[in-house]
Amino acid sequence: MSRLRARDVPGWLGQAASRPAVAAAALLALCLVLQQGALSAGWRFDDGPLLYFVTKFSPLEYFSSPEVMRQQSWASLTPWNALFYELGLPFSGLDPHGHYAHLLAVIWLTSVATWFLLRLWLPGAAAFAGAALYLAMPATGAVGRMLMTGHYAYGLLFSVLALYLFARGVREGRKGLSLAAALFYALACLCKELYPPLIAAMVLLPVGSFRERLRHLPALLVAAAGYAALRLTVLQGVNTYARPHLDGGLSAGEIGRQFVDALFGAGLPGGVGILAAVLALFVAAFRPRQRVAWGFVLVILLLAVLPILGMARMGFADLTASRLLYLLSWAVAVGLAWSLGRGRVLGAFLVVAAAALVLGQQGTASHIDAAARQLEAQYGFVAEPRPDAFLLPPGFAYVGYLESMRDASLRLGRAQLPAVLKSEEELERIGRDPGARVFHWSLECSCVAPMGAGGGAFLREHRAMLEAGIGKTLWVMVEV
Repeated sequence: MSRLRARDVPGWLGQAASRPAVAAAALLALCLVLQQGALSAGWRFDDGPLLYFVTKFSPLEYFSSPEVMRQQSWASLTPWNALFYELGLPFSGLDPHGHYAHLLAVIWLTSVATWFLLRLWLPGAAAFAGAALYLAMPATGAVGRMLMTGHYAYGLLFSVLALYLFARGVREGRKGLSLAAALFYALACLCKELYPPLIAAMVLLPVGSFRERLRHLPALLVAAAGYAALRLTVLQGVNTYARPHLDGGLSAGEIGRQFVDALFGAGLPGGVGILAAVLALFVAAFRPRQRVAWGFVLVILLLAVLPILGMARMGFADLTASRLLYLLSWAVAVGLAWSLGRGRVLGAFLVVAAAALVLGQQGTASHIDAAARQLEAQYGFVAEPRPDAFLLPPGFAYVGYLESMRDASLRLGRAQLPAVLKSEEELERIGRDPGARVFHWSLECSCVAPMGAGGGAFLREHRAMLEAGIGKTLWVMVEV
């Protein structure tokens, strides 16, 4: 596959984008601008249980013991999820800001690796466009806002490196590079189940002949077989988080709309994203020199969708589910740059599409920030020393998560941490004037604050509810 012509973009821009140092610096600046809110975020979502798991088990245990691996997840083989936190603890401890810097560094390195991969076929400006579009995708914004997706980020980095090294190995006839590609592919498999199917894309990678690619494939096949054997040993089957809705589930139209919103953004940004994808397909169909390469991208798109089909029935209304589209988003970004990155008119439209994607990303990030705010504040409260203080979670939700964060903090050397109340009875036992020592999530300040006089009122309401329920039938619904 020959390179596209660099003269389709202004000379100075093409020359600048062709220099690795300039491209890497520009991508770093873009990453920091798009993800600036992440560096001020706190512990969120699954961080509490994952930190506790990391303080309880060693990397050797959660990479080699099936029993320990099942304790981390009964549905996925993702030891790198725990290792992400492990790598950050010696440098950042319980300060989440350092862990977010670690996550953004991985995302930035993935964009740089994407630039190097695309430079095997495209001029510098088009390669930079693909890497920049990846940074602008809503799913990338979602991953950057959640530390619990660190294994998604590492998995894509390892996958891009595997593709790059395999392509170089085939092109240069160097088996050593193909062995290195197999190593990175194996690491990607241990990150998330999104990445193992990528071995099928290696066969169609637009480099060398089909026979040459097959000669460099055995090491990757060994890695894939090893992953399959490990997965069967640990999970005793394929397993998945997917579950059918008891109420009949969502319609295909609802799932499709939510899918587009998660991939491109809601409203106008999503519409521009769809238009860009359709235009890219149209351009690729009428540009014969790109058909083989575009076929490779289409295969990656298919492989990126297959692992998440089981969860599609649950929908994507919760935009934290955008993380599931992380690999797919990367493939879309690469495909758009490959098809539309040549020529000034198409390049101008690509800039418009990128701007729309940025708007979609910011909407996704705002949604995640809002969804995380309450638990984030409570995590921060239970992880800081406050002698003789108590936390009353709203509706006693996420008690297990908060206990995990507290226990992890204790194991990491913190002391005199607030206790987490798990029932009204525990609040009763605190004694007189509980409001001075009990803290809760306050809607007035959107923060954790002392209950004050509200503590006594809460207990009186609880007693009244108990008295009102005496002698009445209790209905319980259990969903399995």
